[in-house]
Amino acid sequence: MNRPRGRPRAHCVCTSCGVKVPLYTDVPCYVMSCPKCGLTMTKEGAKPPAGDDQGPNIIR
Repeated sequence: MNRPRGRPRAHCVCTSCGVKVPLYTDVPCYVMSCPKCGLTMTKEGAKPPAGDDQGPNIIR
């Protein structure tokens, strides 16, 4: 069986349920699916895209 050796390069975190998965390969986190809920993952500590401030939308 091919088992990863050494420490993971980073961790991927599910954007929905928060599951954390070690990343041993060069595959980007956004390509991976969460093993628990199947939604997209993001690299741990990554900044949200510009304009995605997660704040309240106030329309005047």
